[in-house]
Amino acid sequence: MTHNPKELRAEHHQTLKYMFRGDKHEHELTPGDVTLIGGNMFNLPSLNADGSFDLEKCATEFSCSEKIHTGKGEKFYRHFVISLAPDEKLSTSQWNDICFEYMYILGYSDCNWVACKHSDTSTEHVHILASRVTHTPSGALVNVHNDYEKGWSVMRKFESQLNLRRLENPNDGFGHNYTKAQIKASGGRIEAQQRDAAHIIRQKIKRLYKAHGKPKTITEFVGLIAQSNISIKVNQKCSGDLHQVDWTLC
Repeated sequence: MTHNPKELRAEHHQTLKYMFRGDKHEHELTPGDVTLIGGNMFNLPSLNADGSFDLEKCATEFSCSEKIHTGKGEKFYRHFVISLAPDEKLSTSQWNDICFEYMYILGYSDCNWVACKHSDTSTEHVHILASRVTHTPSGALVNVHNDYEKGWSVMRKFESQLNLRRLENPNDGFGHNYTKAQIKASGGRIEAQQRDAAHIIRQKIKRLYKAHGKPKTITEFVGLIAQSNISIKVNQKCSGDLHQVDWTLC
């Protein structure tokens, strides 16, 4: 499983429509592609007779939560995406458990949030829209610091509990993550990694660190990676009294 906290945003309308109606989606969503998972609100989106979702009451409840905030905050919402490995599937109940745990760990258990599943691709994923405004007298905003790091504990927990494929935490790959455009162009996150020479090198170094420990000097580092047929090219640039050394792994 992977998770992706999106940028903070000031309003909820466009994200709510994107999630449940496919507005401005990369490709057309049919009603059967979207499933309500649940949330921490009185007014969750309701299903119409034609399979579409009525979002009016849910949107109103989100708007009302903004009025609780007495501070100077302007970015009241955050959009999250949690994805499985290709071709893995979970039930609505299982996804609901994951979302509640995820929101709790990130500090949103006292906030309005709603989640839905998209089944429009081979990679099943869930979208969560969360208000940062807490149900407190001052409507304090949830601190979003370290959302990304904290969320990985939930991914690891449910991968083990539900026997899901373990997808790499980008922090295990020296903090690297792929953009949405890169993943889409490659046909998936795993395919992007397989085509990325830098990722292959990072994984070799990771295995060496695990087997031998992290080197303490650059000399130890060079000797260690030589065991994995990785070479280093050093380029030195001089400009006046300024000397710059660039290291390239290949």
